[in-house]
Amino acid sequence: MERMERTDLVTAYEKVVNALKHGQQYTLRGLAQETGLNPRTVSKTIKLLKISEAFCQKAQIEISRINKIQIIRAKPVVGLARLPGQIQNLLIRTAYFPTVSRDEEVLVHLYIKDAVNPNKAINMTKDKTLSELVKAEHIAKTKDGRYYLTKDGQMIAKGAIEIYPEFGTEAK
Repeated sequence: MERMERTDLVTAYEKVVNALKHGQQYTLRGLAQETGLNPRTVSKTIKLLKISEAFCQKAQIEISRINKIQIIRAKPVVGLARLPGQIQNLLIRTAYFPTVSRDEEVLVHLYIKDAVNPNKAINMTKDKTLSELVKAEHIAKTKDGRYYLTKDGQMIAKGAIEIYPEFGTEAK
């Protein structure tokens, strides 16, 4: 029987996090198969993730240098950062963005339609908002007059979907 090579803690942690980050559900054995790790390693890594999760809700690791000495400390998380992401977004929306802008509507529309490169560009009726978004380089126009999101436009559309979850009902 071939003996498996041991996996270091950081590598195991990264493999498990990468497998879990898309929200898919796994059994312990399924996660072990997905990551190529021993089930006992996966179990220990999950325990470490839970400890890290609890710690990160209360503190943030701060690393600084003084001359050639590295200083590491746990800095308490304060203010808005202590709240869950959904609550943060709700507060930001209420205080700063109570209504959806026309720009965000156009960007999210393109995002939902998956118009994220020239090959996936779509036809749209040209108006002032569309022209301004093209000028701001959030949207690009193909030679045949179709439109798609630039990388910046995609990032803004994703942010709008986070702030306005009702957009997400149709989003990819």
